[in-house]
Amino acid sequence: AAVLWLSQGQAGTTYSLAVTVSTSNGRTISRNVLLPVRGLSAPLPSSFALEIGPGAALTDETGADLLLLS
Repeated sequence: AAVLWLSQGQAGTTYSLAVTVSTSNGRTISRNVLLPVRGLSAPLPSSFALEIGPGAALTDETGADLLLLS
């Protein structure tokens, strides 16, 4: 699991984040993630989407919701 603490941002703007995660065994994964900043009245994401805050889903570079896999 990875936790990012972000603040600020302009409503209506989508920011691109480059995220790289490395394990203690030397494995790495890199992804570009789009982070939309929405007003408080935005629609709720899918029930399986990774949420970045109330009513906001974490998305990939195509704008698709990143989903939890079980």
